Amino acid sequence: MQFVKLLNKDSLEKLYHLQAAITETLRLYPAVPQHPKGILEDDILLDETEVKAGGMVTLHSLLNGYPDAASFKHERWFKR
Repeated sequence: MQFVKLLNKDSLEKLYHLQAAITETLRLYPAVPQHPKGILEDDILLDETEVKAGGMVTLHSLLNGYPDAASFKHERWFKR
């Protein structure tokens, strides 16, 4: 039980590797893997993709937003 007493906000914030590993895990395997949004009116996206009213769009899990994005690299979350 002594270990539990040592757990507090300050001590948990010092666990950089744990926080980075959790963040990287959630990036690759998000708790909500899809976040669909309904399209209210016909529109054209920035990349000139046409979307129609009544359709759905889904946000991705940032696989293309990082170098070597498909790999688990918790160190990408360390502050430099």
